Order: sequence, then C-alpha cells, then structure tokens
Amino acid sequence: MFKSHVRWIVVSISFINIAIAYGLNFSFSIFFVAILEEFKWSRASIAGAFSLSSLILGIGSWPGGGLVDRFGPRKILIGGSIILSFSTIASGWIREVWHLYLLFGILAGIGLCSLGGVPNSVLLSNWFVKNRGTMVGIAFSGMGIGIFIIGPSAQYLISSFGWRIAYMILGLTVLVFSLPLNCFLQNWPNEKKEGYSKHYRSPTSPEIQDQIKNPYNGNERGDWTLGGSMKTLSYWSLFFSYLLVPLGIFPVAIHQVAYMVDQGHSKILAAFIFGVIGLLSSVGRFFFGTLSDRIGREKAVTWSFICSITGILVLIFLPSLKSVFWLYVYSILFGLGFGARGPIITAMMADMFPGKHFGSIYGFINIGNGIGGAMGPWLGGFLYDLTGSYRIPFFLCIPALVLACILFWIAARGPLAPSRPGKSP
Repeated sequence: MFKSHVRWIVVSISFINIAIAYGLNFSFSIFFVAILEEFKWSRASIAGAFSLSSLILGIGSWPGGGLVDRFGPRKILIGGSIILSFSTIASGWIREVWHLYLLFGILAGIGLCSLGGVPNSVLLSNWFVKNRGTMVGIAFSGMGIGIFIIGPSAQYLISSFGWRIAYMILGLTVLVFSLPLNCFLQNWPNEKKEGYSKHYRSPTSPEIQDQIKNPYNGNERGDWTLGGSMKTLSYWSLFFSYLLVPLGIFPVAIHQVAYMVDQGHSKILAAFIFGVIGLLSSVGRFFFGTLSDRIGREKAVTWSFICSITGILVLIFLPSLKSVFWLYVYSILFGLGFGARGPIITAMMADMFPGKHFGSIYGFINIGNGIGGAMGPWLGGFLYDLTGSYRIPFFLCIPALVLACILFWIAARGPLAPSRPGKSP
C-alpha cells in the first residue's frame, strides 16, 4: 500500500515537471505576438528561437539520456529546474535577436531537455512495467495542463505588466514549484537500500563490453544497448516518425496565436483557445496512452493523427467558415491529438528496447524530434514572410503527419532484431 502511494507521488512529480517545462516552452506562442509588436522582427527570425530550442532539446537528449543513465533522473531534474528558471527570468532583459536565441533558444532548450521528456520517461520506466503506457500518459498529460494554465496566465501577465515582467514571474514560478519537489524524488523503488551506483556499470566493464559485441545478450526481458537498437528497422522507423511529427505539428502550434490575431480575433480569445488546446491535449495524452495499452500502439496513434489532421484542415479554412464556432472545433480536434504521440512512442520504445540503457536509446531518438521541431516553426515563419499567408505552411503539415503515421506502422510491424534462441527482444 505504501509502495503504491509512493508510485503515485512519482507520477505526480513527473506530471508537474512536464506541466512547467512544456507549458513554458509552448507559451512562446503567446510571447511571439508581444515580441513581434515591440521589435518588428521577421516572423521567421522570432520563430527561429523556438526552432533552436527544439534542436537543442533533440540533440541534447542523447547525451542527456546518457547522463540520466549515469547519475539518475533526480539529479538531472534538479539541474533542469535551476537552468530553466534562470533562462526564463533572464528573458525579461531581451534587447536583441541574439539575446532571444541565447536565452530562449539555447539555455531554455537545455533546461527543457533536463526537466522534460527524457529524464521523466526514464524515471517512470524505472517505476512502472505494468500499465506503463497509462502511467506515462498520465504524467505527460501535464504538458496540456501546463499549457492551459501558463498560456492564458502569460497573456494576462503580458496585458497587465508587459512581457518582460511576465517572463520574470514565470521564471520564479519554476524555482518555487519544481525545484523542491525534485529534491525528494527517488530514481526507483528501494533506491535508498540499494543505491543508484550499484545499478550503474561502467562502459569499460567486461559485462558491458560483452553487450557491445553481442547487443542481444541479456536477461529474459532483454537488455538493449543503443548500438543494438540502431540495427533494427523499427528503431529507425520510429526515429523518422518522431522527426516528422513536430514538422507537422509545430508550425501550427507556434504560429496559431499570431494566425488567429491576423484573422481579427482578440488576443484574449486566441490565448484562451491556446489554453483549451493544452487542456484537451491532457485528455488526449491520457486517452490515447490508455488506448494504446488496450488496442495496440499503432491503432491508437492513428486515431491521434486523424484528430490532428482534421483540426489543421479546419484551421486552414477558418477564414471561409467565418464563425467562432469553428475555432472551438479546431481547438477540440487539434487539442486531442496535440502531443498524443509522445507517450505512445515512449511506451512503445520501452516495450521494444528495455534495459538499463533505455535513457541513451530514448535520448538518441529525440534527435529526430529535435530536427523536426527545429525545421517546423522556422519554416512556418519563413513561408509566411515569403507569401504573406499561413495557408501553405499549414497545408504542408498534413503530408508530414500522414508519412509519420505510416512509419509508425512500419515500426510496429517490422522485425525488431536478429532472433535469439528461445528469446525475443
């Protein structure tokens, strides 16, 4: 009973970490309009800061995953709380484009990498095996709650005090809420008895060297190495699927508030719709994460792609529909699908590639996510600057998502690894 209680505390802390990290990250869509109005920079140059942050998140996830494997999620999460807090507070002093890229693009990207998906995914994988998809879905639903709370709150703070003070207040919030909670985490059950270092084996040890030479040797569940996982079709299918998802989602997610304001809607309404999308994404993450445990990962993820694509189509034709009703329809459809793939891919990877090297394996695949996340927002801004419209970049999101879905099915159906006598990876 006590152990069950502690497990729910772990899920709750991961939920809060995800809510704060990604709520702040995606609230850039709200700050985008305020920064654009003050500096009159091009939309591509402003969106490029988010692109850089996504790239840092993706590239940093691989070595970050290795650090999580080495030191445990707890220390990485504490460091992420401090870095993200500092970078957000310092964003209140932005005066030049390079300030935006340094503070939000680089430092906040490092903070997000350290407080976001990779360390929390490893933490949850350490604590849960049964119903892993459900638990990851619950924790990652914090992203939507964070967007729902932080997005409209950011707009209120901007309207009341200006965007600089708003950034400082939000940065202090990270320090107050996230840092103390992560100090009380355990990396896995019974860590206080066994110690983290006993679970870690040096890469130079004979046992690890044997795994490098024979990556499919291990216990009955399998003990995958990064090198072993990279020899499978499934791994690379997931890599490129994870690259295409943000390429199809982020141009909409980052530019949607500016698009709605361009269509004549008020900033308050645009921020509210932004928040509703975040709230419904929490429902979607939990729903699709649970659904993936019941009907299979690939079937659940397909329905999430259908929601996203339909929502984007509604947004594209919003000027012709001419009713606020359709704005809410968009928020429901896009919101349910927004971010739903993350927990499913995490759970699917944990199913396919279990073992103590999961942090490195999961971290490397996030490079693909970072590349797609870097390309998407900048491309959306660039095409707007070029054409004066978001219609083309939003339309291009649809084939990217269709191809991502196809690759996900290939990953689920493809051969996972060379066969091992009597065992399956």
